[in-house]
Amino acid sequence: TTGNPTLTGRNLTNEGTVNSAPPNYLYLSGTGTLTNQGGSALWDLQNNTAFYNAGTWTFDNKADATLRKSTTGSATVLNFDVPLTNAGTVSVLGGTFSINNGGSATGLFDLAAGSTLKFNSGTFTLGAGSSPSFFFSGNVMAPAGHPRTHAPQWMQLFSVTATLNFIKLARNRETEFGSR
Repeated sequence: TTGNPTLTGRNLTNEGTVNSAPPNYLYLSGTGTLTNQGGSALWDLQNNTAFYNAGTWTFDNKADATLRKSTTGSATVLNFDVPLTNAGTVSVLGGTFSINNGGSATGLFDLAAGSTLKFNSGTFTLGAGSSPSFFFSGNVMAPAGHPRTHAPQWMQLFSVTATLNFIKLARNRETEFGSR
């Protein structure tokens, strides 16, 4: 296949499993929502090409659904260019999952050892309505220019409306955020 598959002005709902490994980005134009419906739905991003958002699109990861980046290796970066609403689980098995267009979360971020969750740009609201959790052996990165060692400073860039639950938080100056 050459070129980019295109989805124009439609809604797409996954109620099973999507194994996504396209050779090119899925080109999204117009307005629409990609929904990963609850009830154990899985959207598995198996390489580093996901979506090119040329319109007004969102990705809604419902409760009991999983959005997973399954490519591993420290050099793999998946740029997630669609606003993300996460009420389920975002699982990063390796490399970097970069959220580039904001969103919100009340669900879980599960980061494997050596992986990175990067809040790169846009406004990301944590905890509107409940408390999101972070279960990780990996890293959480702030937007460029805001060092991780001063987490309370960069966390002010987020709209935190609940208690953040950090599970298995390593205790060192890179990851010890203190109470927020």
